[in-house]
Amino acid sequence: MGTYGHELNLLSMVDAKKKPLPIEASRDLTTLASWVYSNVLTTPSLSSIYFREKPAYADEYDGNIVRVTPGYFTQLDATANEVFLSLIAQYSPTIEQSGLRILELGFGTGTLTGRLLKISSQFMALMKDQRSLIRPFVELDGWDSNSRMVQIATERLNAWLGSLKDTVPIQPNLMHVDFNAVPPEIRKRSAKYDLIVGSLFYHYWIDLGPDGAATSPDHLHEFRRFLERVRSYVKVGGDVIFLDVAYSPEGRGKEQGRWRKYVASELDSDDHAGQYFDNNQRQYYAPSTDVISAAAKAAGFHPSWHEALPGFPFRILHLKTEPEIPQGDER
Repeated sequence: MGTYGHELNLLSMVDAKKKPLPIEASRDLTTLASWVYSNVLTTPSLSSIYFREKPAYADEYDGNIVRVTPGYFTQLDATANEVFLSLIAQYSPTIEQSGLRILELGFGTGTLTGRLLKISSQFMALMKDQRSLIRPFVELDGWDSNSRMVQIATERLNAWLGSLKDTVPIQPNLMHVDFNAVPPEIRKRSAKYDLIVGSLFYHYWIDLGPDGAATSPDHLHEFRRFLERVRSYVKVGGDVIFLDVAYSPEGRGKEQGRWRKYVASELDSDDHAGQYFDNNQRQYYAPSTDVISAAAKAAGFHPSWHEALPGFPFRILHLKTEPEIPQGDER
């Protein structure tokens, strides 16, 4: 199995269509790992890794993503932690009345969604000083363009939430929505969000430069339009948090080499790794952090970066918007 196979856990792997996992054994990591290997991970299918529109892409996603993304679940945990810190920073007593709205873009099979539900519940309990919750004041919406992903995530999260006996009092609203063509009725009823989150999502809008990676924000036409659309859905003072590929300005060669070596070991040959990267150029030739930061600033954000997995090019991009200035406080 893969180098990071031990990181698979109940939160990301409950699936109603697979052999049921005995809940009483879910805290035994050895038993859990054995169940995951037998019932969830599949032999990698290169075509299902490459092409998101293929039906097999969704059904084989969990088994394949760990083979092309080193430390996948560690990265999701780091992203969830960044979200938790953002929720803490945004909290005010009025939020319990007005509500705090989160949108996850490209939620896939629900691996990050489960973590968002968990930390949102922890956040509410913390902010209520561990008193009984009168009602959930955090709402979680999710958009994904793959209808099979929506089905898998819904089944998985329903099974997981059912096993927790109401200890997570939030029900996610997962929708089949293409971010490139959000229906008018969704746009109309979607009030702006306090927080927008996405994992391995923004690279679908990354532009390539003349010789591979874009070396200037002027090359990132499609990506800047994407960020502007994201900006239109987030409230003034809200945050956007994305996990994806972005190289350090001076470390591209080493980070790219480590990533390729990992994928070659998981797919059993450098040729297979080469095929994967040839069909995934928007990630493999992603820009460096300084170029993406410049594009984000042009779209009206204040960017900062955090490593998701040291030594590899996977990073968390935290985009802040300007807080609203109360009347009378203008300087």
